[in-house]
Amino acid sequence: MKPKGIVVFDVDGVLTNGAFSLEIASKLGIDLDDIVNNIDNSIKSGGDPIAEVKKGISLFKGTHYIDILKIVRETPLIKNAKEAIDKLHDLGYKVALISHGIADFAIHDLALRLGADFSHSIGMVLDDNGVLTGEMYGILGNKEKIIHDIIRLEGLSLDDVVLVADDKYHRDYFGICGASIAFNACPELREVADYVVDSDDLMDIIPVIQRISSER
Repeated sequence: MKPKGIVVFDVDGVLTNGAFSLEIASKLGIDLDDIVNNIDNSIKSGGDPIAEVKKGISLFKGTHYIDILKIVRETPLIKNAKEAIDKLHDLGYKVALISHGIADFAIHDLALRLGADFSHSIGMVLDDNGVLTGEMYGILGNKEKIIHDIIRLEGLSLDDVVLVADDKYHRDYFGICGASIAFNACPELREVADYVVDSDDLMDIIPVIQRISSER
């Protein structure tokens, strides 16, 4: 059955109070401060941050993927994350988690735990023993293409997409989706969002989704 639409969640700052990558790095004793600053400066200057992202990923070389999964599973999620996703399913929506701040195997695990239908993040290469090689693969930095792939699979259009995010890097993506929700968001994102929700409970987006549904 064709879904009513797709609700796409950014992960860091929406489903969590902080960034998974920083939490993982901190627990593993890895310093990402310079990498994060360089990525931010690159984006601000209109440059390509991919080289800095690759440098950051290389710092995880030698880490077993189970160690990362354990940290992710121990990181608190926002209140009623699973309940909100279950309710979205009840309303006829499918749910996607798209992030560039958590390894692909970790976001797939998170999606499975929450009942999300799709997930995508940084592809981290593992050796035969499950140890990170410090290399990456796949699509990075282009959430629009990922969203297009999902809606094409479901026979939907961008008008059927509701994007929920919190940071300024989603500003352009808000412009291409049918509806946008700035959730506990920065000022730059709030000013371009269709809806703004400030809450520590993900269920508080449900009335907004219901309103979006009724207006279509």
